[in-house]
Amino acid sequence: MTILTTSRQRPTPWTGDGFRASWDKVCVKAGVTGVTFHDLRATFITLAYRVHGASFREISEVSGHAERDVERVIRQHYLAGDSVIERIEIGNSSETKL
Repeated sequence: MTILTTSRQRPTPWTGDGFRASWDKVCVKAGVTGVTFHDLRATFITLAYRVHGASFREISEVSGHAERDVERVIRQHYLAGDSVIERIEIGNSSETKL
């Protein structure tokens, strides 16, 4: 299954290098620093587990991680900082900046 495609007239799946190059350009244009695509994947994994109750297996099938890596990300980002995640969710829902 293809989830992300290019915005060309005839959309095609992103290559790793193509996505990385486009990601970098957008971050520069937006003035975003210190955030990588891998950060977004970790956020997806954490939210899929926390908000949607997805299993390690389900998350690994979508993210491309091994189940043990999904568990590591969840332990590192979710189980270690529950109060931080709650603050982020509250901030996002009220559209305030933390």
